[in-house]
Amino acid sequence: MLLILKCDGMILQPYFSDGQYVGSYRGSHSAVALFSRVVAALFGGYGLAALSSIAAVALPIARSEAVFVGMLGSFIVYAGAVVWVFAVKTAVRAWLGLLVVALPLGLAAWPVWAR
Repeated sequence: MLLILKCDGMILQPYFSDGQYVGSYRGSHSAVALFSRVVAALFGGYGLAALSSIAAVALPIARSEAVFVGMLGSFIVYAGAVVWVFAVKTAVRAWLGLLVVALPLGLAAWPVWAR
């Protein structure tokens, strides 16, 4: 399907090549599902990155090295979370995947919070 821009007055409107308006398309990527994925990528990815950074401080290495490892690792975790959120089939699966990863990271980070 090609995407075509048609001018309706002063506004460009996107249409598919078969004439269907893009805004009326209700496939698996509806606006709510897309918004949910964006929120999951932004805030869920940030939460996972923060948890991994805190969990790294619990590693049995010098504290300064653990902070450095956590900081560097958090960038990888955040990027991986964003890719995961948009790679899975549904927004629900994206949220569940973030939750499954967050639980062990939260358990690993708990001793740092309990100090």
